[in-house]
Amino acid sequence: MTQAISPGRPVRRSQPSSLRFRLTVLTVGLIAVLLAISIALIAGLLTVQRRASEKQLLATARALSTAVDGRVLAAQAMLLALATSDSLHGGDLAEFDQRARKLAAGRDQWFVLYTPDGHQLVNTAFPVGTPLINASYPALRARLDAALAQGSAVSGLHYIRRERLPLVSVERAVTDGRGRRLILTMAISPRVIEQVFTAQDLPKGWNASLVDASGLIIARNDGSDRFVGHRVTPRASQAMASAEQAVIKSTSASGRPTLLAFTRSHSTNWFLLVGLPQGEAALPPDRWVALVAGLSVALLFVGALWVVITMRQVSASLRILTDAALRVGHGQAVAEVETGMAETDAVALVLVEASTRLRLRDAQLRESAADLERRVEQRSAELEATHLQLAHAQKLEAIGRLTGGVAHDFNNLLTGVMGNLELLQRRLGDSPFQKYVINARQAAERGAKLTGQLLAFSRRQRLEPRPVDLARQLEEIQPLLLSALGSNGRLCIRAGEDPITAIVDPVQLELAVLNLVINARDAMEGGGDVTLQLSRVEVVDPPTRDEEPAPGRYALVSVSDTGSGMAPEILDHVLEPFFTTKPVGHGSGLGLSQVAGFAKQSEGGVRLSSAPGAGTTVWVYLPMTEMSAPAKVAVSAPTAGDLRQKAILVIDDDAAVRDVAASMLVDAGCRVTVAESGEEGLARVRKAGEAIDLVLVDFAMPGMNGAEVAAIIHQANPTFPIVMMTGYIDQAEIRRTWSGAVLNKPFDETHLRKMISDALS
Repeated sequence: MTQAISPGRPVRRSQPSSLRFRLTVLTVGLIAVLLAISIALIAGLLTVQRRASEKQLLATARALSTAVDGRVLAAQAMLLALATSDSLHGGDLAEFDQRARKLAAGRDQWFVLYTPDGHQLVNTAFPVGTPLINASYPALRARLDAALAQGSAVSGLHYIRRERLPLVSVERAVTDGRGRRLILTMAISPRVIEQVFTAQDLPKGWNASLVDASGLIIARNDGSDRFVGHRVTPRASQAMASAEQAVIKSTSASGRPTLLAFTRSHSTNWFLLVGLPQGEAALPPDRWVALVAGLSVALLFVGALWVVITMRQVSASLRILTDAALRVGHGQAVAEVETGMAETDAVALVLVEASTRLRLRDAQLRESAADLERRVEQRSAELEATHLQLAHAQKLEAIGRLTGGVAHDFNNLLTGVMGNLELLQRRLGDSPFQKYVINARQAAERGAKLTGQLLAFSRRQRLEPRPVDLARQLEEIQPLLLSALGSNGRLCIRAGEDPITAIVDPVQLELAVLNLVINARDAMEGGGDVTLQLSRVEVVDPPTRDEEPAPGRYALVSVSDTGSGMAPEILDHVLEPFFTTKPVGHGSGLGLSQVAGFAKQSEGGVRLSSAPGAGTTVWVYLPMTEMSAPAKVAVSAPTAGDLRQKAILVIDDDAAVRDVAASMLVDAGCRVTVAESGEEGLARVRKAGEAIDLVLVDFAMPGMNGAEVAAIIHQANPTFPIVMMTGYIDQAEIRRTWSGAVLNKPFDETHLRKMISDALS
């Protein structure tokens, strides 16, 4: 009977389940599903792992079988080469024997030539001339018959009767020049097969065996002879009889359960077996299942407890949120709502401020997007500029290291050249050949100047900075600048009234200014004006190129010309070493790079400005000081004391430098001993004791360098005089390890005597 529903009465619906109940069911269900999935994954993992092991074993067996087949094919190829040789067809068995021995190339394989009745004609296993015996025993007869019938055959494992030596044979029927049917055999020791196994580098614990068609083991990968000639297990033998390849569970020779894969070769009818202990093929699942089950139970308990606690908090927060939503729905003001949960608090706040916050956020997002786009563009431009600057600096650093190394070797060469020329000039006296020696010395000095430019560019030259009055310095070299400029050029120096003092090496400053004037002269083919101007300047902006100065106060030397100027693409590379627009033979491309290297090493910098038809200006920034420059003092030529009968030890790995220094010192009356390495020099010091007055040692030597030699000598005698020679070294580096006298290469006899005299005094 259907119950009538009275109008206006609310319909009773089924009571919905609570959130607490649903969370509980969800938690329990998730944990149960997790447990089931974990168990299924473990089972699947074990299955996949076992199948992967089987697949890997079978693939390894195939690979090893292919490798063995390749070895057999190689033997068959050698048999074919011997079978078709002219010596066999010509009946020359001695030549045939010699060729067969070359092909055998080892003690583990040899060739035998039989007649059908078993008489041996050739056997490379024995020395030439050894009497050969007949080998007509039943097993040999069967193989000979098979070879004669099939043309070629591969045997199983068999033994030489006397020595009981195991081997396998590859045999072929051949015909000699008289038409006789013969059998050519290549005997192979199991050790050859073991070498094939060793080359495959099987994983640890794996074993591989080669088995002939009758089930006898021919070879194993562990090199153990005790298994050769034994039969495989009945389980393996039965499986090989019923299939060409398979993976089975078997037992190893030591009795361990083994997962065994085998495959049969169609060319040899041999089986290749690869075994792996079953304990390594799959992991026991009991511990995994127990661990997952325990973890799932713990998760279930923690999940249930978490559901109870959370549901109480959620229920209370939802009640507060519901009341707030009702008030908002009725248009009532909601000043502040605290539910105890961040999520419900956020919902309550959204109910009040939704539209306002959405409009504000939309405007903020548009502004942020525009600002982000500007920042990305700006950052991209900065990164591109930084990348270009870094690439340029890395290129200059690489070229600097190269040129510095070249300067080092070149200085050693120049030391030998200039020193020998000086010795030769002294010995020639008034000879008419003096002019040739003088010309050679001048050329060598130009080479020394070139190495100085290389060291200046690479910023590894030895500077001696001191306060220098720039105006006075330019005034002193004005005649030299006018001479370099020539008759078509006009020079103007604007120094100002106030003196400007910089901390620089005056010699390198003069060289830098001279290089700039020479470049200006070359840029003004028909003549023009060159202006040198001194000023003070403060740099604020950070450098954008490696050669530019860092922020700070500087003394500025600018050199301007009215020449042809340079295009932007040339201006970008003009400070690079060896870059020049001059014809071949009219410039080395090191002038401006020397100026930049000198300025940067002096803790300053260089900037250029040029345009086609508008001339060029080079600004050289030098560290400035407010101190007055010291007055010029006349410096006399270096003089040396009496060095006669002084015992000098010369240590240098370069024979030319060593011989030149020794010859100069001998001319000075010294008793000279030489050594070509630091170790040899120390041995001579220890042997001679106090008979050596001074050690002249090269800094850069292979093995033990000069600083290490000096340190060992000074441990025994801290006051022992030592002079260090160097053709090129970073001055900061040498000063970290040596604080004594340094003689720079190339040097002449006067400076050598002066340096040694000062050290001895």
